[in-house]
Amino acid sequence: MFAGRLGGGTDPDDFFRDRVDEPVPLQLQVLMLRHTPGVAELEQPGWPVARARRLAAAHEVRITEHASSLEDPVQALAELIGLTDFAAVYLGLATRG
Repeated sequence: MFAGRLGGGTDPDDFFRDRVDEPVPLQLQVLMLRHTPGVAELEQPGWPVARARRLAAAHEVRITEHASSLEDPVQALAELIGLTDFAAVYLGLATRG
């Protein structure tokens, strides 16, 4: 995914491509949703979040993190789903024209 067409694997400085009528290229962005009731164990170097950050940085891919620190996993899930649900509604309204 990171080295593909939308990731940092393409060559943006290709000398021979036509740039006159070229649209702005799409760029990959990773959205990470996570539950963080105990933050101390998440900052260990081998934890998957740290590896995901390093991988995204290595491929020059922007990563956005949203975390819920609510203790109850069901409430945390509802908070994160609500965030994405509102975003989907607003994007749907913005594309109606």
